Amino acid sequence: MTDKQIDTALKFAEHGAYLFPVKKSKVPEFSGWKEKATTDKAQIEKWSKEYPDSNFAVKCGSESNICVLDVDVKHGQPGQASHDKLIKDIGPFHTKKQHTPSGGFHYFFLYPEEEPIGNKIGLTSYPGLDFKGQNGFVLLPGSVVEDGKKYYIIDDFALEKVPEGLLKILHTDEVVTGKARGKEITEGSRNDTLFKIGCKLRSKDLTLFEILAILRDKNKTFCRPPLPDIDVKTIAGSAYKIEPKKASMTKTLIPCLVNLVQDDNEVKYLLKNEEGQLYTTDSVVWEGQVCKPKQQLTFNILEPDILKAPMSVNKEKLLKDVMAFIRSYVEMPREEDYLILSLWIIHTYFMSSFETTPFLYFFGEPVSGKSRAGDTIMSLSYFGERLTSPTEAVIFRSAEAFHSSLLIDEIQFYGESGNPFVEVMLKCRYKRGLYAVRCNDHKAGEDGLERYDVFGPCIIATTEKLEEAITSRSLMFLMQQNISRAVEGHIDRKRAGKLRNRLTILKALNMDQTITLPDKWVARRRLGELTEPLYAILKFMVQDETVFLDYVSLLERDEQEYNRYSFPAEIVQYLINRYESRGELSIEVTTLTEGLNHDRVRADYYKVMKVSMNTERMGFKKVPLPPHRHSGFVYDYEKLKQIGKKYNIECKEFIESDEDDEDDEGHKRKYYA
Repeated sequence: MTDKQIDTALKFAEHGAYLFPVKKSKVPEFSGWKEKATTDKAQIEKWSKEYPDSNFAVKCGSESNICVLDVDVKHGQPGQASHDKLIKDIGPFHTKKQHTPSGGFHYFFLYPEEEPIGNKIGLTSYPGLDFKGQNGFVLLPGSVVEDGKKYYIIDDFALEKVPEGLLKILHTDEVVTGKARGKEITEGSRNDTLFKIGCKLRSKDLTLFEILAILRDKNKTFCRPPLPDIDVKTIAGSAYKIEPKKASMTKTLIPCLVNLVQDDNEVKYLLKNEEGQLYTTDSVVWEGQVCKPKQQLTFNILEPDILKAPMSVNKEKLLKDVMAFIRSYVEMPREEDYLILSLWIIHTYFMSSFETTPFLYFFGEPVSGKSRAGDTIMSLSYFGERLTSPTEAVIFRSAEAFHSSLLIDEIQFYGESGNPFVEVMLKCRYKRGLYAVRCNDHKAGEDGLERYDVFGPCIIATTEKLEEAITSRSLMFLMQQNISRAVEGHIDRKRAGKLRNRLTILKALNMDQTITLPDKWVARRRLGELTEPLYAILKFMVQDETVFLDYVSLLERDEQEYNRYSFPAEIVQYLINRYESRGELSIEVTTLTEGLNHDRVRADYYKVMKVSMNTERMGFKKVPLPPHRHSGFVYDYEKLKQIGKKYNIECKEFIESDEDDEDDEGHKRKYYA
């Protein structure tokens, strides 16, 4: 396997294609490939080393959002002639096209999720054309088969949707199977077989005339002897009167969803009836469409025993039990942290009530309990899910589809091995109404710009210091290695499941109301916005708010201390010192940068651009200064004092001398009060 093949595979995976290794004989390297196919970069690279003589294939269908039309010419197959006829009938394709070693080619399309299609070997009206739909697979460009020939791209267009004409052909062909495909329909089964074909055609929303035309063709070609035309018309009319069955679609998040339940290896909806009792169902009708939840989900799903749980909750006791659960497995820096983490868990069950959600940011050295804290909280959170090495497409699609509670564990954000898409998602995840925008190379023009609603709870566990745009949206916990051995050991999943049941019942009992938000924030600026959902949950669960308010005051002091030693504060302190020593109210950017770097080692020097940007962002006016008109800042002492208060920097007060006390230039002298 060449580096180019691996790069191609990773590029496909970045766009959401599920891949797995395939031998040169086109046989998968292992059984269970449908379940093991992945977009995970680390796993793909691992497979490339485990199977160096193999190729990568893409699993077709809804997960990868890819399907393929295969033009087969090997062994005398009439694929080329059928292809030419198809193009003449419905028009040319403008999508990615791959040449195959046998001389045929593949057309790659976006999978039609609204009209699911399976695999088809040999279309009835177009022999030699195969279709790779749900759970099919094709080898990627660059793959090499046993005779040494390669797959390669002919037209590298963006992927287009399956044309309507081809969709109709595929759906029509789908129903012409079994007895009606290549076999005679004998007397005694003609009416029944044609009626079944007609009903299936009706379910595809074909018109009466289209159904009649197809049935006439099948009658003439396969029925022995053919039925009279009047009988075929009657069959077509009867089939057309049948109300078409609604095709089901996969949609996990539906209105009034309480949670999901895994029952008999099937994921089902958990809903509440008019009597207030919980029940499960495998499908619902929403907006005229039959919806079913996605199977093989990666987040927490309840067990059927929730249906036996009492429909009542002592909120204060539940809060204490959640705190006790966290305390059993995590050693937090402060006692108040257990309350904050418990409120955060509960708020994930009531996200529809909130416009913002605070991130939990666990920061510290390796083996300091960061991941442990994340795992513990995720085991109780609503739709708790761990994200390890996600691709761009998986990040955005999953975040929008499920709005799950994400644990981003030890993902590198920056550098060559960084995952910048996680950072993009985080910046848009904190507040409802923000959208992450990405460019889909498989689509052309405006359709290539896709926006995703990624709002939802998130935990970050990392040794990496993140930028202010993320930390300012986070409640930060500086983790240390635990002292007590009592918190070590496996998390009790059964205990966690029982607590999730109680939290789910709490959600079900309060689905008809929203959590009341406080009249005013308990802190100023961003901290007030961060703590608003947690304060609302506290008031909803218990009335005593003393511990919470003390914690918020502590956070405010921490924030003030952080601001006191931040880079903007360093700039303000330098300007104040300069004025108090020299009385200057202007400074060039280069002079300011040199002054800030005076006591720093060269490796830690600030750049002029950073100094200029931060100074201007604080409200200082940037102007060209005489005599050389170099870029600089002008300010007055009142402005310095005002900004200094924000960073808790004390400014000395001045008093002017009397009229007789002047300097050599005739200016009144100033003295510190």
